[in-house]
Amino acid sequence: MIAINASVSNILLVGLVGSVLIGCSGQNGSSGSAGPAGPTGPSGFQEIYQNDVYPSSSYSNEFDAYVSGNVFLGAQGSSPYLELTTGNQQAYYTRILVQFTNFNLPSNVNLLAAEVWMTLETATNVSGSVTIGAHAFSSSVYPTCAWNGTAYWDGPKSGSSWSACDNDQDFQQDGYFISTPMSTTVISSSANGTNNVYRFLLNVKTLQTQFTQGIIQFVLRSEGEFSSDGNSSIGFYPNTDTAGKAPKLILTYQ
Repeated sequence: MIAINASVSNILLVGLVGSVLIGCSGQNGSSGSAGPAGPTGPSGFQEIYQNDVYPSSSYSNEFDAYVSGNVFLGAQGSSPYLELTTGNQQAYYTRILVQFTNFNLPSNVNLLAAEVWMTLETATNVSGSVTIGAHAFSSSVYPTCAWNGTAYWDGPKSGSSWSACDNDQDFQQDGYFISTPMSTTVISSSANGTNNVYRFLLNVKTLQTQFTQGIIQFVLRSEGEFSSDGNSSIGFYPNTDTAGKAPKLILTYQ
């Protein structure tokens, strides 16, 4: 674990005012006023989780998959990459599900902050821009409708449906996650062909209950889903990547 202290000290702005004369030295002016204090970040310990990398090469408890509106009961998995697509009808949409388990933390810790880093795959092809939101699962879903790496648009696993837990019978199937995103990020066409890393902040208050049960999970989806999206395809490296590009979870706790 890494001890951190993210407090930011005041910044003192000093102005130097002087004149230059032939044969004479200029004089220093008076000090300016102090600038505003920066925000105070959380202080505590930090743990990082990423398959095959953190906290060690033996960690393999991050699971992920994408689900397709074109295949209600078909498991898409995560090969060759996690795919988030958009379009003007349900068949064009996919969502990404990510889950981390098996945290090696002291008991009864207080979770202060959590974030996930997702690395873009070079096959990404964005038209214009896409706003992606990270959504927490609804409290009604876990653990009854838990998933562990294989999921479907219509349900968490073969033979079961999200509606068994969230009572959502709509074809859009958006009842199993909270509609307000914990955070969003915008990916534009300038990112096409890159390995850019995108940071999603997770709401620790929302995730606290599941965290105490040893799990953090969320859904990535387009915030323009079924309303304002053009045709785009965004890929992120999955848990099977062994070169440090798999989803990375960073926890800060006391």
